[in-house]
Amino acid sequence: MLLALLASGLLMSQAHMKGTSPPPPIEQRQVQSDGSPSSSDEKAFLRGQLAEMRDYDQRLIATVYWSLSGVFLVVVVVAGLNLFANYRVYERERDSLRNEVAAQAKLVHSELEQRFHKLSQSLVATEQENADDLKRHLIGEIKKSVTAEAQQYSGQIHSAHQRLPEALYRDTEFRARYYESKNENYEAFGLWIENLEHMKEVGWLWSDMHVGDVLKRLMAILKKGQSISYTFQKRLIKVLDGAPPVLSTEVELLKALMNNVPRL
Repeated sequence: MLLALLASGLLMSQAHMKGTSPPPPIEQRQVQSDGSPSSSDEKAFLRGQLAEMRDYDQRLIATVYWSLSGVFLVVVVVAGLNLFANYRVYERERDSLRNEVAAQAKLVHSELEQRFHKLSQSLVATEQENADDLKRHLIGEIKKSVTAEAQQYSGQIHSAHQRLPEALYRDTEFRARYYESKNENYEAFGLWIENLEHMKEVGWLWSDMHVGDVLKRLMAILKKGQSISYTFQKRLIKVLDGAPPVLSTEVELLKALMNNVPRL
């Protein structure tokens, strides 16, 4: 697509240049019958040459403008495609992580059920053939096996659940920046609050670097006069109670701005 746009810009420039030709060489001045140039003819000739040079300059400038317009159009299209591609990549990563967690949980549940069913059948058969000592031994082995498997899969599920809040934090950060670029401040404000909530789950709420940047963005939205809901205010105040002490000034300023903006 980029090559096609460049080619079309060059074709337009060439097409415009076809109608633009360099000024013709200065012809030989007319002379009077006595061999000396006529003053009026010389002035008319020079005026014609000056008009032709001005027309050529205007055409050349127009050609340059067309070329610059084509380059600007290509830059805008490439930037838009890059933003759209990044958004799609974040969506795929988020959906992939959710599907992976759901698939692992379902697989663990199925395997545990199968193992428990098999061990139960083995226990019933052993009870019918052997004495109480063998039965107690098998019960102990079953408990050990199930406990070990449960601990193993529980660790995997816990690891997957730990990665999920971080992925949601990255996702809300990207979507908040996207809505800010679209000047949809209400949606961006809600996503930044959700970003702080996920930051709290990850354990980054004590990082003044991460929290400070989000607080600045929230204050910038409120300074634009964006109205917010009471639900947003309650959620934000609840999260800000765990903010780092070094950001206490920014927190108080943000609370003051929230009290001054209209409510939905």
